[in-house]
Amino acid sequence: MPFDPRPVNWVKSPEISEAIEIHRGYTGLARLIGDIRREKAAPVRVRCDGMWGVAWEEVAATLLRLLKEAGWRAQAYFTTAALRPEDELRTHFAPWLTDNPVFGRVAERPITDYFQPETYSELVAAFMRDGSHDVAFLFGPYAVSPMTRSTDLTLYIDLPREDVVAFHRQGGLNLGFETPAPAETKYKIAYYVEWPLLERHKKQVLPEVDYYISAHGGEFKWVSRKDLYEMVQDVSSRPFRCKPYFMPGVWGGQRIKQVAGLPSSWVNCAWDFEIVAPENAVTLGASGETFTVPFHIFMWLNGPKIVGPLATQYFGDYFPIRFNYLDTMDGTNLSLQVHPHSGYIHERFNEPIAQDETYYIVENKPGAKVYLGLKEHVTRDAFCHVAIRAQQEQVPFDIEEYVAAWDSKVGDLYLIPAGTVHCSGKDNLVLEISSTPYWYTFKIYDYLRPDLTGKPRPINLEYAFDVIDFSRKTEWVRRHLIQTPRLVRKEPGGREVHLGSTPFTFYGVNRLEIETEMRDATAGSFHIVTAVRGEGVDIVSEEGLLCLSLAYLETAVIPEAFGAYRLVAKDGPAHVIKAFIKQ
Repeated sequence: MPFDPRPVNWVKSPEISEAIEIHRGYTGLARLIGDIRREKAAPVRVRCDGMWGVAWEEVAATLLRLLKEAGWRAQAYFTTAALRPEDELRTHFAPWLTDNPVFGRVAERPITDYFQPETYSELVAAFMRDGSHDVAFLFGPYAVSPMTRSTDLTLYIDLPREDVVAFHRQGGLNLGFETPAPAETKYKIAYYVEWPLLERHKKQVLPEVDYYISAHGGEFKWVSRKDLYEMVQDVSSRPFRCKPYFMPGVWGGQRIKQVAGLPSSWVNCAWDFEIVAPENAVTLGASGETFTVPFHIFMWLNGPKIVGPLATQYFGDYFPIRFNYLDTMDGTNLSLQVHPHSGYIHERFNEPIAQDETYYIVENKPGAKVYLGLKEHVTRDAFCHVAIRAQQEQVPFDIEEYVAAWDSKVGDLYLIPAGTVHCSGKDNLVLEISSTPYWYTFKIYDYLRPDLTGKPRPINLEYAFDVIDFSRKTEWVRRHLIQTPRLVRKEPGGREVHLGSTPFTFYGVNRLEIETEMRDATAGSFHIVTAVRGEGVDIVSEEGLLCLSLAYLETAVIPEAFGAYRLVAKDGPAHVIKAFIKQ
């Protein structure tokens, strides 16, 4: 079975699946609005809230045209008319955007920060008292507010972050901003301000929504709030896959591109985000139709059943573990880097947990290396000197003079707690398992190379030297971060070994070496599993029902509510990596 880059998680319950109505296109929605107008015999008011990146002008023009063709007079109002000017937004959000070109601070602010209160009030008043049209729409972010509650229909148009990033790359600007900016600047504004405010608002208004609309991939599909909730509840009660998110990079390789069947036009594939909760989406299927939602919708609607009581107690509806692949097969070294610990990441960036990582070697070529920890002779001053000289004077240095190089071996796990200098060398296919923060790679040295657009890659020496732990040198790494697998259990169908963990991390990593099949159970938490050797596995319920098939390199969340299950190897022995919350 080949790797599926666009997995669909079908609703299994026949009763639910047959009752679900996934509508496609604008025509049915316009007909619904016309029916409401006909029954009401008075002007209809429609709130249409949603994410920035939605083609709001196109949505409005299409609905107004369809209503006009049906004989209804309709008018569109846009919340964007009440936005603060760009200079005010920049000044207001300056404490969160900071002067750093890459990093800011996650804004815990209300969506109202984007709007001029008086102008917004006047806009809402005009929308609410419009009596000269059969239908009045209020389109855009913050269309749903305490001032617009007495309306007839409430819609929400959603996009996963992947679509917003594509919108930016195609020239789209951040909400309220009119000055063109590089894609990386727009991503920074979105990450620290736009997404936190809009997603917090989305979570608050979702219970008020009559119909939820997915605009993923340029489509327009809609379901009732009830059907959305039932689809999510059904799919998230058993193993499910996220939609992988692939990205090329300057150091990227060719193996993921080959396995996932990515377009030949791609120069490479550096990252495969299998489960990076803020970035990924999940595609649902019912009644022969599919519907894609951001992963956080799953956590908001069914989080405790997905992650269990322990993770809910510690993390709330924040999904705490991420899985992604780093591909340097026929590529080059990653940048030499370090990640921040909990106190630093919270104080500086307002993130909840540290970025502690592990590297699991899935494939490699002879001579491949993993760089981990500093050499015994390296001092802070000497390392700082060569890094600054490389950045300021463009003088290269050999990282192997300063960083310990380890021969990578398929099946090895390297523990990389925050503060440890590291990178993958060329010709590795790495499964990177870590806590969920994914943005805080403080680059120390990047071989003086530009990115894929020809621009210099940002180096973050100030942050990096704030967090590097200079006690993590070769012998310390050998004793603590390269651990010998320990047998956990053995049964007739295979065995499970613990690959490694440290007191710094809240998660552990095991490998199930399956000859035929093995039993397991979530036991109060959740599992993330990925097939790293063989032809893949079937995930089978305790009752013997096939719930999900995983091909090589595919990853699944096994929710806490699923309980006991079996992993059955397909066409020969298989290895599965499992991450879990430590009890």
